[in-house]
Amino acid sequence: MQAKDVRKLPADTISTLKGHRLTLPVMRDLRHLLSLILLLLAHPMLAQDSAYVQMLLSELCNDLLAGRGYVDDGDGEAAFFIEKQFKELNLKAWDYNFYQTFFVQVNSFPGKMEMKVDDRALQPGHEFLIAPDAPSVQGDFEVMRLDRLPTMAPSGRVIDTTLHLKGAVIIADSLVRQLPRPMRHELLKGLKKLGAELLVRSTDQKLTWHVSPDQTVMAEFTVPDSIIGTLPKRIRVNAEARLLKKHRTQNVMAYIPGTSETDSTIVFTAHYDHLGKMGKDAIFRGANDNASGVTMLLALAKHYSMPENAPRHNIAFIAFAA
Repeated sequence: MQAKDVRKLPADTISTLKGHRLTLPVMRDLRHLLSLILLLLAHPMLAQDSAYVQMLLSELCNDLLAGRGYVDDGDGEAAFFIEKQFKELNLKAWDYNFYQTFFVQVNSFPGKMEMKVDDRALQPGHEFLIAPDAPSVQGDFEVMRLDRLPTMAPSGRVIDTTLHLKGAVIIADSLVRQLPRPMRHELLKGLKKLGAELLVRSTDQKLTWHVSPDQTVMAEFTVPDSIIGTLPKRIRVNAEARLLKKHRTQNVMAYIPGTSETDSTIVFTAHYDHLGKMGKDAIFRGANDNASGVTMLLALAKHYSMPENAPRHNIAFIAFAA
């Protein structure tokens, strides 16, 4: 997601270099990212203080920023950190304000996040994921397995009258993964009408997560085959979801005035938000997505803020949220 109304820049010609969103919310690649960024910045025109780069990556992935998401004001803390960097570099703000605020709707998981398969308590984020659009759920469920999807109309509506479900229903992730979003929502509605109280997708894929702007009618979890391959007797879950219908967030923007050709502006951007937290303990720190891009953005800002590197054109730096 991006804010639709980006504040007008004082320029007629804008060249845009955007940061790219990746799908690996992990910390272990931080050293590789640091090496890559330092390599890119090794060019004489982009030489930066390696300690500054390392500090940026470490701070952006710090647990105090809560994964730069929508729990514990993670995106707000990240925005404040970026604003602080802009100010320390003496960058300018439009109308004396580095923020462009706006509102988004997003589903969040601020509280309990527990799952137990028989007597085994699973670790959130590593051994299970809750669907990003799941509602709150709590219960102790009997377990049954479905080997096929129920019969569905072309619209996605479940029209199967032969199935009688109860408790937690396990189904292969490969059967659900390729369904378009509207059909998956209809599947959940249909399974609930047939008696299911919880859907568990058994997968052989790497666990990856994202965020959602809404909630479905029934909670859904994804668990590796290695854990759920043998049919358990019971599954216990306790997960708190909170739909934030009007979450306030902000883009963080600054610029360096050009020395001569001020009728044109070059724009560097990167999104700074990430997945945040899934419950109280699971934090997706987002080294790849996109602390690395924000680090590059701020490193460029530091370079061009130096008097000896003063740009001829205006240069704008925008850290996007949502």
